[in-house]
Amino acid sequence: FFDQEFSEITEKGSSFILAILTHARRATTISPAGFMLAYGSHSANMAALPRFSPYGESVKIEWALQFIKDNVLDTDNKMIVGSEWTDCLDDLTGKLLSLGMKRAQVGIVSGEGDLDWKVEMKGGDGDYFAIIDGDVPSKQRNAIKKAFNEDKRLKVMLLTQAGYSAISLTGGLSEGQKMFVSCLG
Repeated sequence: FFDQEFSEITEKGSSFILAILTHARRATTISPAGFMLAYGSHSANMAALPRFSPYGESVKIEWALQFIKDNVLDTDNKMIVGSEWTDCLDDLTGKLLSLGMKRAQVGIVSGEGDLDWKVEMKGGDGDYFAIIDGDVPSKQRNAIKKAFNEDKRLKVMLLTQAGYSAISLTGGLSEGQKMFVSCLG
């Protein structure tokens, strides 16, 4: 049975196999319901994957959330969480907000004859997080990275590939402070 099914799949070509593997990897990163929403609940490529329940949470996101609770919140430690998919970071964003973290905002401040970007933490004290994805312009990305290195309140940075360049993993760390890095896929 497996050989027959495998041969039918391989006849469709390596692009089809790669698409199935990518879908399977994404399915392990976000919740089943989120995955089904991302693919309209009935992608043609999904036909090759076994059926799964649309209920439950992403194990990777739940792990990251627990790790942040145990190792970052209420400490001086920081964490960078990367993902290939923005919907994974969106899911984690909601969970961070439910933990009481606040999202840092990027705004324009006037500088000497020019406009500068600045990260604002409008909620006062507490733990903050920021997101860098493809929707964030490069000057704002740089402001977020600078704030992450300089402001102890900005604890978690969520990144897609758009934020991977020029990241300092030790910038602004004091003695005894730790930087954790995780990639959710």
